[in-house]
Amino acid sequence: MISRCLPAFVMIACAYAAAQVWQEIAYPSTEAEKHQIIVSPQITLSSGISESLSYTTLYRTNQSFGAHKTGRITDTSGKVVFTQAADVSKTAVEEISQSPDFTSILQANGKIYSVTHFESPSPGAADVSELARNSATGKLTVKSSQPLDFSADGGVWKPCAGSVTPWGTHLGSEEYEPNARVFHAVANQAVNFASAAFSSQGEAVSFLRYFGEYKQASGVTPTSMRAAGFYPYSYAWAWEAKMNPDGTATATKHYALGRHSWELGYVMPDSKTVYGTDDGANVFFSKFVAKVAGDLSAGTVYCAKFAQTSAAGSEASALLPF
Repeated sequence: MISRCLPAFVMIACAYAAAQVWQEIAYPSTEAEKHQIIVSPQITLSSGISESLSYTTLYRTNQSFGAHKTGRITDTSGKVVFTQAADVSKTAVEEISQSPDFTSILQANGKIYSVTHFESPSPGAADVSELARNSATGKLTVKSSQPLDFSADGGVWKPCAGSVTPWGTHLGSEEYEPNARVFHAVANQAVNFASAAFSSQGEAVSFLRYFGEYKQASGVTPTSMRAAGFYPYSYAWAWEAKMNPDGTATATKHYALGRHSWELGYVMPDSKTVYGTDDGANVFFSKFVAKVAGDLSAGTVYCAKFAQTSAAGSEASALLPF
C-alpha cells in the first residue's frame, strides 16, 4: 500500500504491486485544482481486472480517539504540550499539529496499523493508530490512537518524509537539524539565545517545551539547554517505528545512517541498502549499507560525488558511482 498526507488530514490510497496500467490524470492548472486531492481513478492489474482508486480520510488532526487527540504534541513524560502566549508563557491551549507529513500503513500481529508523523511545530510528534477494515468494502477506519514515545532519544525534531521498509516498519526522518556548530562556537556558554549568535536557533528554544520549559530566548543559554535535556546532536537522524505485540510501537533513531537534514530514507529490496536525501541546497545524497539485512543499527555510510561536466553551471553534472 502507499500513503500520503496533506496538512490537517491523514489520508490513504490503495495501490497494487501487480499493476500494469494507471489511468492518466490531467496536471492541475487552476488554483482550485491545485488544492484538490487527486489520484488516478482506476488501475488495471496484470490479470486484466480493473480497480477503482480514491483517497479515504482516516482522521483529522485534533480528533479524539479515547484519551488521545490526533496530532497532539506531548512531552518527555507523555504530558500535553501547550501553546505559548506573546510573552512565551504557557497558555491553557493544547498544542495540536496541523502538519502531518507522512503516514505508513503497517500489518503486524494480524492487525492493521498506521503511523503518522507531524513535521511541525517544535517539538514534533507521531501517532500510532490501530485500524479496522470493512470486510465488504475494504475501507479502513481508526479504532484507537496513541502518541509514539520518543523520550529515550530526547524527542523528535521536524519529522519530514518517510517510507515503509521491506520488513514492514515505518522509517521516519528529522530535517533542518539544530546547528551544533553554532552551539559550540560560542566560547561563553552562558550567552543567552537572544544574542545574534543564536538568531537561527529559535526553534531549539521552542523545543524546550518537550522538557517542560516555557522560556524566552533571553532566558536560555547552551548550558541551561543541556541541563534541561536538550543536546543538538540528539537530532537529525533517520528513525524507525516497529509495532509491538501489544499494539504499541517502539521508535529507534538509527545513528549508524549518519546525521544530516533527513528528508527521506528509502530501503532497497535487498533490505540492506538505504538511500538518504538531505533537505536543502548544496547538501548531499547518501547511501547506507547495513551489515545485516533488516537491521539498520550497523553498516557503512557513503556519500555521492557529483562531477561538473560543463562550465554552464550545476545543471551540467554527472553522478559518479558510489
